[in-house]
Amino acid sequence: MKQLFIFVFSVLALISCDSGTDLPEAIMEPVAAEVTARIGPVSRAAGTDWAENDRIGISGVSGSKTYANVEYRIADAATGEFTAVGNGIFYQTNQPVVFTAYYPFTGTDGTAQASIAGNTRAGNQTAAAQPGIDYLWAQATGSYKKPVNFSFSHKMSRLSLTFVSGDGIDVSDMTSFSVDDLKMEGTFDTATGTATATGIAETLTVSDPALTSLILYPQEVAGGIVIRVLIDGQTYGCLLENIEELLPGMDYAITITVSKTGLTVSSCTIADWGNGPNYNGDATLQ
Repeated sequence: MKQLFIFVFSVLALISCDSGTDLPEAIMEPVAAEVTARIGPVSRAAGTDWAENDRIGISGVSGSKTYANVEYRIADAATGEFTAVGNGIFYQTNQPVVFTAYYPFTGTDGTAQASIAGNTRAGNQTAAAQPGIDYLWAQATGSYKKPVNFSFSHKMSRLSLTFVSGDGIDVSDMTSFSVDDLKMEGTFDTATGTATATGIAETLTVSDPALTSLILYPQEVAGGIVIRVLIDGQTYGCLLENIEELLPGMDYAITITVSKTGLTVSSCTIADWGNGPNYNGDATLQ
């Protein structure tokens, strides 16, 4: 009987070795997670690279230890290396861990931040404020032998406008422009990376004509988007009625030629943010 027991134990041991499955084992000393991240293939609102003091929130579970919204700050913008602001994340076992991360960091280090409420009104459409509403999200697997390498993607939509002088009009005389019929309030779920528009459609008026790149919540567009420009006291408008939806991660680049007879609008896509559809439209003096 003793010999049979030894034989069965040996067979089970061999099966375990041959299965290629490593059971979770606590490691001698918890090992700090190494974190690198890139924003690709797209770039965030402030530029193509991480900027000084950019911060992300990371969540994951290692062994019996749960890490929620752990704050990491950029250490090297060239390599995308991040370091923990506080205690950081430590592997408790030899098992891989699936992490999620989002940008920009919000809330308290170590306290779950499920959702972020915000708006895309004019006050958040300045060059300094836009990074705060350009939500990024990523998921990656790491272990104590493998760095966590996040590849972030945009979760908002972007509307890029280019104004061109036409017959009898100098666009340098433009004092403002507006975009109608879009929801400006919304939420960003840090756990899933989903940005959702809420509230009612509004008009976004931009008084700085040089600021022509707008960050917006993904949303369905009922009846199209109306674009208006104000030049020499006259308003010119155009309805882009074929736009039915603003998709996450997509950039809608629209070139607007302003002339005395109205606006001529066409659109192309910018690969940095994804492949947005092409649209055309005509505008008249209003």
